Formats: sequence, structure tokens, C-alpha cells
Amino acid sequence: MAYALFGLGEVLAREGKLEEDRKRHEEALALREKRGEKGTAAESRLALAILALEQEDRTKAVELAGQAGAEHERQGAADGQALALAVAGQGREALALLEGSQDLRVRLAVQLRTSNSAKVLGEVLDQATRAGFTEIRLEAGLALARTDRTRRSALEQEAKAKGYAWIARKASLF
Repeated sequence: MAYALFGLGEVLAREGKLEEDRKRHEEALALREKRGEKGTAAESRLALAILALEQEDRTKAVELAGQAGAEHERQGAADGQALALAVAGQGREALALLEGSQDLRVRLAVQLRTSNSAKVLGEVLDQATRAGFTEIRLEAGLALARTDRTRRSALEQEAKAKGYAWIARKASLF
């Protein structure tokens, strides 16, 4: 049940229904904690931290990411810990943990959250495109589009067409 609630939260986030997304992730977290599933509870906390960032609640995001990162560290899950550090704004520490990581999706997500360099973001965009990671590709395009109006418009249309309403909405705001 918790897995289904988590997945539903992810779908709701894509659609831009952030309050409903938060409720589903909180329900998933409560179930996972009740069952003593510490690793998956950390994943729920991390999802809630990312949502808090989207809603511009940096304090809550850092708190939840810190809790998730601590649990990932106890579990020996360096990739999860690195993503939590990136969400909490600790980019250098996150990148250091990824040395030798084989999980391309996590590496790209951390690079996306820790870099403002057009070169790095372009590389993330290219790698995400080749790997078929649509959401990461669109987020990297969004980061690059902040300075390029033509790219922003194209990204907004593509995100809408692929069902990423939240990314399309963010693109339309700048």
C-alpha cells in the first residue's frame, strides 16, 4: 500500500497537484514508519523534501533531507545519502559521495541540483536524453531555459505534451 501511495504521489507531482502529492507521500511515510521500513521511509522523506523545495519551504526541505540522509547513511546507501545532501544544499558533499556510483539517474539528479554551470547542465541534458530519463532531461532543460527565452518556450510545450504539467508551469513563470 505504501508503495502505491508513493507512486501516486509521484504522478500527482508530475501533474502539478502538489498538495495532493504531499498528502500521499505523508501517508506512505506513516505506513512505512509503522512497519519499521527505515530505508523506504527515508525515500518518502526525501520525496517530501523535494516537494518542500518546490513549494519554497527551504527550512522544511533541509530538515526532511537531513533525516533522509542520516537514515541512508545508517543503511549504507550512498546514492540516497548523496541525493539527500544535494536537496539540502550540500553539493560538494553530495558529489564526493557519488565517486564511483554506477547509478546514472542518481548522478544526474545530484548534478542537476548542485550546478549552475551551463556546461554541466548541458551535459546532464545530453546524458538524460540518451538514457531516456524524461523528467531529469526536462528539469535540466528548465535550468538552462532560465536564460534562453526560445528554449523556455519549446520546453514548456514539450513538458505539456509529455504530461509534466508542473515543469511546464515552472517554465511559463520566467
